[in-house]
Amino acid sequence: ETVQRSHAVMKELGCEGSAHQIMDCLRPIDTETILSTAFRVHGTDVASGKGPFGITMAGELFPITNQHELRESKVPVRLMIGTTLNELRNMTSVTKNVNRVLGIVNDEECFEKYTRDVDSGKFDPGYDETSQDIILTAHIFAKYQAEIGGEAYLYEYDYPVHSQHTDDAYFVLGFHQFEMDENEKWMSRVYPRYFSNFIRGERLASDWSPVKPNIMNYYSINRSIAEDNYPHTKFGYQSNLVQYYDNLVKYDNLIVKMKKQVLSAQIAYKSLNFNGDFQDFLESLIMVDAVIFFCFLVGIVCFLCCICKCFTRIVCCCFRSRRECEHDPLIVYQYR
Repeated sequence: ETVQRSHAVMKELGCEGSAHQIMDCLRPIDTETILSTAFRVHGTDVASGKGPFGITMAGELFPITNQHELRESKVPVRLMIGTTLNELRNMTSVTKNVNRVLGIVNDEECFEKYTRDVDSGKFDPGYDETSQDIILTAHIFAKYQAEIGGEAYLYEYDYPVHSQHTDDAYFVLGFHQFEMDENEKWMSRVYPRYFSNFIRGERLASDWSPVKPNIMNYYSINRSIAEDNYPHTKFGYQSNLVQYYDNLVKYDNLIVKMKKQVLSAQIAYKSLNFNGDFQDFLESLIMVDAVIFFCFLVGIVCFLCCICKCFTRIVCCCFRSRRECEHDPLIVYQYR
């Protein structure tokens, strides 16, 4: 559906055919013309979900259709992925998307632990859950591709003035909804080059190296003329979040292991059903339970039989002579 919406805009621009043909047709058209056409076709509300999103997801251009496929793929790819300094830091959201990204099995237990740790002050994520989802996604994908031999470039847009989610996209698109300061004017010339260099298969910057999973190096994109600060490499991408969630994954694995031990126990007491009638109870017994229960019943019966036999002889002896009772080995002790 998203590809179809994109094609509607492309048709209006006179660009039709395969994805490659459409992209070639779009190259000489300026950004403002493309955007104005998109707004004319689909309206100006980009948050409505009716915008021209998806043309780059056509199979010819991007052979991976979803995040899961990229995550699980064993084929190394060339990947550029990153986040902004604040993402959605000032927004409030409570989701469990991070658990999904990490592949956590015991969703409820782990989310409860996360909530306890945050409420108690044991863990301060610094971001809402949606932002954590975005950050962990970037970390996991970049690290995974680096581990299987892919060429992954990880970055963080660190300029603090405008660093909310997608604020950096304005530099790539070439237009801005805010007045740029001197630092941002410099960024508007440099930032798009990183992406164009990546698309052309060239090195993104002279000092920007692919990710090494053991140090998780990333490119901090920031500029401060006053402090003479330029974009440069940093290490340990979002280490606070990464370390916490590494431990949360271990916690999840421990729960999985404990549940397996309970399920594989020799006597599964949880299988006993005391809420139904006696027949339901018997049907709920497993073999080991049945043997133990049978032995218990036999022992009770034998004990009751012995008690009854002794009691019967003592009572009978009351109606017999002392001499007759003295010859009864079961009660002779009573007279002595």
